[in-house]
Amino acid sequence: GAMISPYLVEAIGARMTKRLMLTGERFDARQAERWGLLDQVVPAEELGEAAQTVITQLLRGAPGAQATSKQLVRDIARTPLDAATRERTARVIAEARTAPEGREGLRAFLDKTRPAWAQGDPKRACDR
Repeated sequence: GAMISPYLVEAIGARMTKRLMLTGERFDARQAERWGLLDQVVPAEELGEAAQTVITQLLRGAPGAQATSKQLVRDIARTPLDAATRERTARVIAEARTAPEGREGLRAFLDKTRPAWAQGDPKRACDR
């Protein structure tokens, strides 16, 4: 429990983490989903299809923009929503849009084609 405690505290708070660590209480997947520890719960027989749906969506995204988004979330997760945070977020988004990858994505969207970095189902590449 101690190894994952920082992650649990972040996800479900100190009070619930302490309760679970002290009691050893077990919980099911539906409870983990309600607490935000899981994104989605599906029946076992639908797991492959559900995973493939997420994988396909991820493969359609621009790798650089995805990396930038992940870093931005990590950077601002614990910062107040103030003018500096709003300015920083706007700057990151503007830089991503004007980068070669962003320009290619916009061009592909307008031309209804697929950007070079897009993978997955070509029929759904412009469904975003």
